[in-house]
Amino acid sequence: MPAPIENSGSITLETTGKSLLWPIVFTTSLFLMWGLSYGLLDVLNKHFQEVLHIDMARSTLLQFAYFGSYAIMSWPAGRMMERFGYKKSILFGLSLYALGAFMFIPSAAATSFELFVLSLFVLASGLCFIETTASPYVTLLGDAKTGDRRIAVAQCFFGVGAFLGPIIGGSLFFGLEPTAREGLRTVELTYAAIGACVLVWAFVISRAWLPEAKKIPVEGLKVSPAKPLYKQRHFVWAVVAQWLSVGGQIGLGALFINFAVENWADLTSERAAYLLSVGMALFLAGRFVSTALLGKFSSNAILAAFGMLNVILTLLVVLDVPKASTFALIGTFFGCGGTYAYIFALGLRGLGANTKRGAAALVFGVSGGAIIPPIMGLIADAFGINYAFLVVTPCYIVVVLFALKFYKPVEQTQDTSGMRLGATT
Repeated sequence: MPAPIENSGSITLETTGKSLLWPIVFTTSLFLMWGLSYGLLDVLNKHFQEVLHIDMARSTLLQFAYFGSYAIMSWPAGRMMERFGYKKSILFGLSLYALGAFMFIPSAAATSFELFVLSLFVLASGLCFIETTASPYVTLLGDAKTGDRRIAVAQCFFGVGAFLGPIIGGSLFFGLEPTAREGLRTVELTYAAIGACVLVWAFVISRAWLPEAKKIPVEGLKVSPAKPLYKQRHFVWAVVAQWLSVGGQIGLGALFINFAVENWADLTSERAAYLLSVGMALFLAGRFVSTALLGKFSSNAILAAFGMLNVILTLLVVLDVPKASTFALIGTFFGCGGTYAYIFALGLRGLGANTKRGAAALVFGVSGGAIIPPIMGLIADAFGINYAFLVVTPCYIVVVLFALKFYKPVEQTQDTSGMRLGATT
């Protein structure tokens, strides 16, 4: 864990009286872009099994590379954000995103699974830089009291991208010639188009105004140093809960098409991909519903309810009841929709001057998606795919424990370092 930053005054953004509407729009658009990438990933998993003839355990190396990049890049991303600011970090992330997408062209030409894994690692490294920057940034773009609501709304756009991904992948990747080269041609073209769109959007953002943070010293004010992150129990629990929650969510998606095809007689991979898009629509619905509930219930209560829902549904999946268990698996994505944003927001509370580094550590929690799916793949190949989902149930039990008992930050004697803006939309 990085060392804490000394607190020497308040931190604000250089808004110069401008409206924050367009910075919010540009930042929120980034959530849509990485949602699309995530939605395509699970379809790629099954598609590569078919055209490259690999088993489930090996195919989950895609998730290992994609989310493993967060484990490696989250700390450099946090440091870059601190040193160079929000805008440059976002542009660097978009550049890596585009590079990884364009790397799909030589990967498809070589019909090499290993090159695809490398391409996804580069692409996801860019997403790590974007997410490490955009997630805390959107909470700052307005009144601090409504930061939870802004990140929840932004995450809804992630859900839109995640919904579109399986539809695009299902319609383009399946039903082609069984040869590897023909089966990979549309993958190559799809990611080339994504890379081009990302570069165009990077140019637009490079010309846009995004306010940067600056520290304003307060004369005569004696301020206590920010408490180290590892000594803040609620934050440590948030990182663990985030790691398990994301790992469980990625595992649900990684083996979704495999499970649906086995559990539901006569279901093709293409139609299973469309069912996955239904799950992603429920994921989006979970975002909207959980956001709407913020007006009536606390963030931790919402998180506990959605986490408990997934504990129940994953147990129903393990029972492997024909069709019914597939519907239960689809329903788990609704539960996933109400977890990430709330763990993130609850974990950042009370961090003060350590907010940026805390955000980077919480983004590191996404690396759980690199470990849990391969474990599930090994269990699926050895014992049956339904038993693989037993790995996910305890992940959400921990989320519920965090939401009910360990979410409260310890009171600090004095904290005037909270991030805030000089203007609101």
